[in-house]
Amino acid sequence: MRKYYKLTPEGTRDLLFEDSAAINTVSGILSDIFREKGYHQVITPTLEFYDTFTLEGFGYLSEEMFISTDKKGRLLALRPDSTIPIARIVATRLKDEALPLKLCYNQPIYRNNKSLSGRTDEIRQAGMELIGASGKRADIELIVSAVEILKRVTPFFRLELGHAIFLKSILNRLDVEEYKKDLIRDYIESKNYSALITLLDEIPQDETTRALKKLPRLFGGEEIFKKALPLFKGTEAESALFYLKDLYRDLSAILPEDKLMIDLGMVQKSDYYSDMIFCGYVEGSGDAVLNGGRYDKLLSQFRKSVSAAGFGVNVDELARIYMNINGEEKPEAADIIVHGNDGYEIEAIKKKQELVSQGFRCEYSVFSSSDSARFYARKKGIKKICIVNANSRIEEI
Repeated sequence: MRKYYKLTPEGTRDLLFEDSAAINTVSGILSDIFREKGYHQVITPTLEFYDTFTLEGFGYLSEEMFISTDKKGRLLALRPDSTIPIARIVATRLKDEALPLKLCYNQPIYRNNKSLSGRTDEIRQAGMELIGASGKRADIELIVSAVEILKRVTPFFRLELGHAIFLKSILNRLDVEEYKKDLIRDYIESKNYSALITLLDEIPQDETTRALKKLPRLFGGEEIFKKALPLFKGTEAESALFYLKDLYRDLSAILPEDKLMIDLGMVQKSDYYSDMIFCGYVEGSGDAVLNGGRYDKLLSQFRKSVSAAGFGVNVDELARIYMNINGEEKPEAADIIVHGNDGYEIEAIKKKQELVSQGFRCEYSVFSSSDSARFYARKKGIKKICIVNANSRIEEI
């Protein structure tokens, strides 16, 4: 018995007229920005070999991916991320291209989220990847591009800056089992601070555990750098703190204080980020709609050592926010429906083309009678009908 043939799988949904229009509008905004910045689109396969996503630091467990096999029994996965496949392309198809490479994408990703998490398993994600460029200029290029995307969709946004080294620096000094370090990462990433404090209270208290308790609170403006310096002075993270401060001051020249924040407790799901990281939030959405950062060591896992940074945008969520602000985009009704009487079907096609060339929006009637065409036009809000026969004419409906 077929039980599910009228349903969509958990974590997926149909997108109807207004939703589709909003996604197309936001995708158009993104395409314009990508083109203005000189980025070139790539499309990666929906199915990749599972091995591609087992690289060190990828951050997704096998149970969080949709896994299948090909006809030879090799493991496949629906891509849960676009950066990894693009890194593969750079190391193979584009290995001899001049650097830097400016690549962009807009395609679905698939993540097997926990039941009742409220998150969809199929997400349309777009993004920019800057391969072969490092330093502050490259970081500013990406962050400013991310800000432009958010600004064109909504004025109510906030960008948060962090650095991957801060949490790693503290965890490297923490003398506990690896699984507990993973739990700490998960708790900070999900902002489950009560669980974090409970776990840390079970560990012998020292400067490291106290630093971990303080880390999530290091959120705010420029004053955060002064508060954080005692935690990282003399460690591998001290220079990163000064770099982030310098970056923050540069960006403050073009962003109001309430649009740019520092979050030293920021953790990205993907652990391949090596340096500067950032997130974008918009009013009306609880989760970050934009995530990115620098991942200078990722390409070396594909045997191509080159600097890289990028970010991804949740297009579905931005489209929802866009609709909330601008209202639903109702499909525009045609100006004229063109109906050919029996024997005049081809002439009706020609007449429609003629009217379109004059600037009219036209529909071709597929009905067997002009009365049926009129009835349909009234339901769709079409105001005129063109009857094509020996004496063609346009009538008000």
